[in-house]
Amino acid sequence: MNDPKSPKEEEQEGKHISLERYIQEQPHFSVAQVREAADRILISFKSGKRAVTPGKRYVYKKNKRSVAQRKLMIPRGALSDDSIYGVIHKWEKDKKGNPVQVPYAVIKSSFSSIKSKDVKNFIAKVVDGRIQKILDERLKQCGNDPKKAFATPVYVDAECRIPIRTVRCCARLAVDTLVPVRPDSTGTPTGWLNPGSNHHMAIYRDESGKYREQVVSFWTAVDRRRAGLPAIITDPCAVWDNVLQRGDVAEGVLKTLPDVKWQFLFSMQQNEMFILGMSEEDYRYAMEQHDYALLNKYLYRVQKISKGDYSFRYHTETSVDDKYDGKSNLKLSMQMGKLKRVSVKSMLALNPHKVHISVLGEISEML
Repeated sequence: MNDPKSPKEEEQEGKHISLERYIQEQPHFSVAQVREAADRILISFKSGKRAVTPGKRYVYKKNKRSVAQRKLMIPRGALSDDSIYGVIHKWEKDKKGNPVQVPYAVIKSSFSSIKSKDVKNFIAKVVDGRIQKILDERLKQCGNDPKKAFATPVYVDAECRIPIRTVRCCARLAVDTLVPVRPDSTGTPTGWLNPGSNHHMAIYRDESGKYREQVVSFWTAVDRRRAGLPAIITDPCAVWDNVLQRGDVAEGVLKTLPDVKWQFLFSMQQNEMFILGMSEEDYRYAMEQHDYALLNKYLYRVQKISKGDYSFRYHTETSVDDKYDGKSNLKLSMQMGKLKRVSVKSMLALNPHKVHISVLGEISEML
């Protein structure tokens, strides 16, 4: 036999039943209402990448912690790749047939870690011609079967005393993008690092009206902040005035600064939002009237940036594979408006406007 309910429990149960009855009496949303509400949704992404944050260094003396350094600039990410590169010069002929020395970036690689399908490409990149010939001959002797050819060690000498474990290979990197490190006693660098990921892309206009793009790596952005300069240079003239008055900025940082006569237009960082392909009149009207349904159709986020090639992904797209029927198809994604790959001129032809989407989905223009 069930215990009798208290008056308070009966009152709560009555309220619960009344609420359910009220919900059941309400009409369902129509498809048009749901579609209209969904069209007003603007997706928010965490944009940008902070270069440095202020910090302190602590030391312990007699079990007591004390501050050893203040106002340190702590990088908020990896400054470079893990590998250290070298630079060699090869004699090659230029377009006129004259011999010139061409610099190449090289890296030491372990031969045992190379996959079988990449062996031919690996051998072609080996710097030492003698070792390259030995490896190529072993591969040909075994019928171009990498697994069979390199199942046993390969030796440099005929007496089989010096096995090939590591080799120097040419890397697919431009030498001018590497940063010198490890100087010797004379100050000559003996190693180079690849700065790694880009921090932002800045677009400028020079005095002749030509557009200039400047790719700034995370390494360069940290160097600027350590020198007391902004990571993104929006006023080159003011920055150069400050630098010339101080006179203590390193030459490596000065080389990364834009020309004093350049005019800043805008910058791009990963996941920043842009309105692309919308006329100026429609854009102003939609922003003033908060017409999110119209802005929704032209809202893109920065997916990745490199020199002369910017990729923008439609803000509702969650996948970046661009696969259809199991196959990659970038052209179809661009035709469907899911992806835009543009250069400087083609992007400016789309009348770009950088905007900010708050966590509540509210849009505002970034100046």
